[in-house]
This record gives sequence, C-alpha cells and structure tokens, in this order.
Amino acid sequence: MKAFLLLVFMLSCFVGKSQSIAAHRGKAFFIPENTIRGMKKLLPTGIKYIEIDVRTSKDEELVIMHDGSLKRTTNSKAKVNELTLEELKKVKVTGWFNIRFRKNSIPTLEEVCELISDWNAQNPEQQIHLYVDCKEAAPQLLVNTLTQYNLAANAVFYGKDSYLLELRNINSELKIMPGLKSEQEFATKANLLKPYAFDVAYSSLTPELVANIHSRGIKVFSDLLFLNDRKPVYRKAIKMGVDVIQTDRAKKALTQVSR
Repeated sequence: MKAFLLLVFMLSCFVGKSQSIAAHRGKAFFIPENTIRGMKKLLPTGIKYIEIDVRTSKDEELVIMHDGSLKRTTNSKAKVNELTLEELKKVKVTGWFNIRFRKNSIPTLEEVCELISDWNAQNPEQQIHLYVDCKEAAPQLLVNTLTQYNLAANAVFYGKDSYLLELRNINSELKIMPGLKSEQEFATKANLLKPYAFDVAYSSLTPELVANIHSRGIKVFSDLLFLNDRKPVYRKAIKMGVDVIQTDRAKKALTQVSR
C-alpha cells in the first residue's frame, strides 16, 4: 500500500508539468528532412528541440544526413563517407518530392549551429536546443563544434552507450541520452551512464516506468512516429509524464502540450 501511494505521489508531481516537443530530423511540413529550410520553418513554432543526424564526409567534415546512403533523400546514390564536403554540397536534397525542392543542399553541422545560435541570441525567451543523433562523428570534433557556438551545454546527445561514454570522457557535464528498450535495462544503464535522459521506446512506456525514471532525476524522451504520430497518442504519453515527445508533426503535437 505504501509503495502504491508513493507511486501515485510521484506521478502527481510529473503529470501536468510542462512537456516539450522535439522535431524529428528537423522536419517541417512538406519540406525534406535535415535541411536548413525546414529548420528555419520550425524555429518560431514553440518547439524546444530540433533533432539532427550527424555523419562524416570523406574529408572528415560533419554533415547532417540520417542515412549512410544518399539514395533515399537526394539525387545521388553515393554514401556520405564516399564524398568530400565540396562534392556533398553539389548534391540536391529532394526528399519524397524529387523535383520541387532541388534548391536544398546537405547542411554542415556548423551551418546548423550558426542558425540555432543566431536564433537564440535574438530570442532569449524562446531558446532552441539541439537533439544530436550521433550517427558517425568523431566525438571531440562534435563537442568542439557545438561548444564553439555555445550549444553544447544544452544539447542532448543520443547514440550507442559506448559512444556516449566517450562524450562524457570529453566533458562530464554533457547531457547524454541512451536508448531504453525495456524496463529490465533501466537500473543497469542508469547506474553505468548516469544519463540526463532516456529515449524510451513507446511500446515500453508505462506510468510506473516513467515514475521510476523520474525518481532518479532522469528525464523521459519518447519517439511518437509513424502510426503513433497522432493526438491520442500524444495525450497518452503526456498523461504518463513523458517530458519530451519527438515527432514529425511538430505543430500538431504542440497543440497538446503545455509549453
């Protein structure tokens, strides 16, 4: 009975608190993912995070692209790490629309950082942070770039556990976020990584798990994508106390959260 009452108390502390939205792959409506144009559209919406995927070019420049191959979202069939930055800049990001958005190019991490940094300087009450999916990036170069633009301290870093530990070795204050597929992993990962947050699979979310994570002072992020990217699911996640919802439909999700 005491355990039940404690759980109810913890839930009452978190349900109804302010939740935030992360824009998956910097995606704005009808604009290809991971493009500067899409990110510019997202900046004034009220989201808190823009999620980006960082990879490395042949000449070791950090660029923004989800897939290792360019085939799905551009007019090239090469792999990111097969082309230099100069060559990647000649590639056109077309998304699903093929022709309409041929003016979009693959952004560098520095270009994204400059965009966010400039926005934050001009909008102190509406700060945007980076949610960095570390696909393929040298840890020190990644941290140095974000630090140069004063974005490292508030960024959240997602990736393999071993990579996140490398980041922590560079800067112990970085906000790392490992994935959490099941409740059985929680204690081990929490003790080893001491994360800022967990990216919890939606299929594993329960009020009890969220309360347990919060009891350790750790935040809960969850990806509500594809069939889960809709209002009833947002409301369910919010009721459970999820802190940050990642979505492809940022504007729609924002109607459901208290910012």
